[in-house]
Amino acid sequence: MTKLESLEGNYKFIADPSELSWFFENVLKDLSKENIRKSYLMCIVTRPKKLSKEEREEFDISGSDGVMMREEIISPRGKDHIWSFEEFLTHIYKYECPKRGMITKNGYAYPDKSLAVMIYAEPSDEVKVANELVKYAHEIISQTIEACERTINFGGTDGIKEQLDKMAGIAKKSKSIYAQSTEKIFIHYDFDLNETYKEKENREYVEKILKELHKNAFGKGNYFIIKTNGGYHTLVKRTCLGEAAAFFKKLGKNDPVHGFADYVDANLDYALTVGEKRVQDQCFVPVPGTWMYGSFIPTIINKDDFKKLSQL
Repeated sequence: MTKLESLEGNYKFIADPSELSWFFENVLKDLSKENIRKSYLMCIVTRPKKLSKEEREEFDISGSDGVMMREEIISPRGKDHIWSFEEFLTHIYKYECPKRGMITKNGYAYPDKSLAVMIYAEPSDEVKVANELVKYAHEIISQTIEACERTINFGGTDGIKEQLDKMAGIAKKSKSIYAQSTEKIFIHYDFDLNETYKEKENREYVEKILKELHKNAFGKGNYFIIKTNGGYHTLVKRTCLGEAAAFFKKLGKNDPVHGFADYVDANLDYALTVGEKRVQDQCFVPVPGTWMYGSFIPTIINKDDFKKLSQL
């Protein structure tokens, strides 16, 4: 592919608006009802590991863990605190820009098969974010003053240049502070499938067992299972952990959080990759209803659990 060919057209991320709407209405909180100003952080992630060695060299994309780009802060809009699915969608539409608007270091458009839309599924406390950012800025400014004093006393400018670079990055630092200042609503599990069980028939079998394990441990309506191209992300409501503790105590597990990871491993060890971290520190998940790596649409596979609850 030539550079000009890669730049033709627009990026496409909205795949299934109904799936997106369900995620917005059922997983995300209505932030217009919060007393403290809160927001969600969403971004595009590029995964170099989805590309071949030759493609990584051609597009000049390095690394394997992925890079976050185009962070969007999603919060109620205006004085009226407007919070709606239509407003939420506008943030994803911003990603569907001309491919010339988001390019690699050597001027190519990012390959669709390397991109996914991700979100921190727990909202950030904006007051806490502001407070932490002020503390960080104060620390950098203090270090800069110290660097200036060293220059006056001993000469040289390397320390000052380094600190000025840090000062220039204060605004960017706010993005990572958002990710570190989230409300604790869920426990996040990440179950990756080995290659054999990524096939459709095998996945259906795994999903049946996975749903049953979640229901046994936490009860219907207390978790969301997100199907991805490589496995499953599960968001379990922390409010159900107290009741779940009794279930895990019978299994000889005092910690329901890691006990559930062990429980799934014991029942699905043949289907899951070995050595992967099951319990994640943050609730960073693919956005259901968007294109993931150009050809897969993440979906929540236990939506029926909530339909039945709403009819009670």
